[in-house]
Amino acid sequence: MQNPNKPNDEHSGSEKISIQYHRVNANHGALWLKQGYKLVRSSIGSWLGISTLLFISLLLPGINTIAALLMPIGIGGLMIGCHQKSGNGLLKFKHLFAGIKSDGKELLVLSLIYALASISIVIATRYLLLLGGIDVAAAFPDNVDQLTNEQLLEWMRSKELSSLYPIFINSLISLFLMIPLFMAYWFAPALIVLKKMTAIDSMKLSFIACRSNLRTFLIYGLLFVSYLMLFLLFISILAAIIPPLAGIAILMGILLIIAISIATIYTAYIDIFVSDNATSDDGNQHQDSSMLA
Repeated sequence: MQNPNKPNDEHSGSEKISIQYHRVNANHGALWLKQGYKLVRSSIGSWLGISTLLFISLLLPGINTIAALLMPIGIGGLMIGCHQKSGNGLLKFKHLFAGIKSDGKELLVLSLIYALASISIVIATRYLLLLGGIDVAAAFPDNVDQLTNEQLLEWMRSKELSSLYPIFINSLISLFLMIPLFMAYWFAPALIVLKKMTAIDSMKLSFIACRSNLRTFLIYGLLFVSYLMLFLLFISILAAIIPPLAGIAILMGILLIIAISIATIYTAYIDIFVSDNATSDDGNQHQDSSMLA
């Protein structure tokens, strides 16, 4: 088992203490989803309210950019709420902003690092394609900045598949380059607010922990996508039978997906960084215990 270091509670690099993480079995990916669902179900009202605010803020033009930039602050606050909930506390709407008071500075630094890294990846991808003779900007309409999401989707439907090739290639390369950034970001908010790490150290440790549990994250991702496909199938059947209910079901499904995806960040964090009953780096299986009270 490896022992990454972290700064002390004052986020100072002058003193380091050890934080251990576990390499868990691949089937723990299903456990994260199960426990995440339990966590959401136990405070369903608060989760739906929080998910609604996040969903709306990410849809509104102008506000969505700011909301995306400040998302680590919200996730950090929710990690505090999940931690209190797991100790028989109550998850409340105010937890969405708890990270500001707790570790606002480090969460803001995390936000800026993530934003700058994302922008750098977008720019690097475009220039890589330009070196290969592919101009992604030329594939879009001249007024793309003025189009809504619906208009952009309609434009894409009207185009020949071959003409969208540069956009598909750009998206695939960007996604591939973003994977290491996602790994560094995944546990960072939780490590900042619950372990009092700096933004830089939390991203380093998050990347190492994710890299050591790639198989588990693969199972988690496959199961999450499978559940999403089943939900879409259910919606399509519902739309054919009772069309008015389809819109309500879609909205509720989106809100639950947002809530469960955030909750599983916490359940995965507990399994990898806190639980003493995970499968450790030596490969020995220990008895699982419930991560939630």
